[in-house]
Amino acid sequence: MVGKKILYFQCAKFYNLHAVLVYENILIDFIFILLDRNVGFTAFDMSGQGRYRNLWEHYYKECQGIVFVVDSSDKLRMVVAKDELDMLLQHPDIRLKMLI
Repeated sequence: MVGKKILYFQCAKFYNLHAVLVYENILIDFIFILLDRNVGFTAFDMSGQGRYRNLWEHYYKECQGIVFVVDSSDKLRMVVAKDELDMLLQHPDIRLKMLI
């Protein structure tokens, strides 16, 4: 397991939470994280590749927060990441959402 997905599992481990990879494919991974016996959340780990970014907005309306992860070692893509984040924040379904 590499990339963004490992962030969820490392955070869960650090906080002594239970995380389960429910579904995985090239476009999206569904990760369920149990906070306690009665409360949990599902994280959608979506591909950041350019050809898949237009799929993100299909999830904006129903989401309650966004974790925007950037590979800081890839300096050339930082400009692309900034542009994508700017566009994401301007979307009408996102303006009032939590962003981490």
